[in-house]
Amino acid sequence: MGTMFPDKITSALEKVFMTTGQTRAPLGYDGYITCHVPPAKEMPMPNKAPTIVRDIMSRDCYRVTATTSVSTLAEGLALHRLPGVPVVDKSDRLIGFISEQDVLGKILESAYLNDEPPLVGDLMRNEVLSVSPNKSITDLAQEMLGHKPKVFPVVEQERLVGIVTRRDVLTAVVRMRHK
Repeated sequence: MGTMFPDKITSALEKVFMTTGQTRAPLGYDGYITCHVPPAKEMPMPNKAPTIVRDIMSRDCYRVTATTSVSTLAEGLALHRLPGVPVVDKSDRLIGFISEQDVLGKILESAYLNDEPPLVGDLMRNEVLSVSPNKSITDLAQEMLGHKPKVFPVVEQERLVGIVTRRDVLTAVVRMRHK
């Protein structure tokens, strides 16, 4: 994977990611450095299986503000391979959620009409399903069986503290089963 950083910095970042197990480092609301992390079998697994959302959530998650352009959002969704992201205010309070589905039609329309794409605040959903970091993984897994979102913002004291994806929950349930 190519980056705009010199090889020494990239190499140093990869060492940090490999030892911590993180896959992303924040650069701000609209970007992250992503690095290759060895497959899970090469990573030492903790002895205890996760039981609550806090154990599996991504803490340094991609997020946007209401003033982020839809074009920037679309690039971020593609880069991070996320189906949607939380929208936060300047204090990191969750104010909405926006998904690929919310954006697709508007991106097509603005390209067709050669217009400036709208801002996230114009398209985001204000009513957001979120979870507490203390919620049981099995309870969340049962909620995700329906047509619920694939990404849940994790909120504590009205502030976004992370996200949890359907894939995170599936992986945790498998680990719980094997412990």
